[in-house]
Amino acid sequence: MKKNNKAVFKGIAMITQIGISIMVPVFLCLFLGKWLDSLFHTSFITILFLLLGFVVAFRNVYLMTRTFYAKDQKREHEEWERMHNMGLERRQYLSEEARKEKEMHDTFEKWKAERTAEEKKEKED
Repeated sequence: MKKNNKAVFKGIAMITQIGISIMVPVFLCLFLGKWLDSLFHTSFITILFLLLGFVVAFRNVYLMTRTFYAKDQKREHEEWERMHNMGLERRQYLSEEARKEKEMHDTFEKWKAERTAEEKKEKED
């Protein structure tokens, strides 16, 4: 139960960090853009800085979540590799079984042909 609680608190902390990582750059760029617009008597700088704030915010979120889920991604990759290797081993086993079956069939056909030849020879004698 403690491990589950730890995961819940870790998730809540992550959500809080994401929220802060989005809000700070967006509002900072918004206020900076408004200040520059009032300083230069323009109206487009706010929009540019707001877009810059969104870009920076989502970059921060990407970097943060990438490191947060790195262990999960590694575990998923290892699981995928294990399943892939199991599939290769199964295919190898099946091909080995098919080869053995073909060998048995060929051996049987050879024996049958030899026996038929012997029977023909006996009938001729």
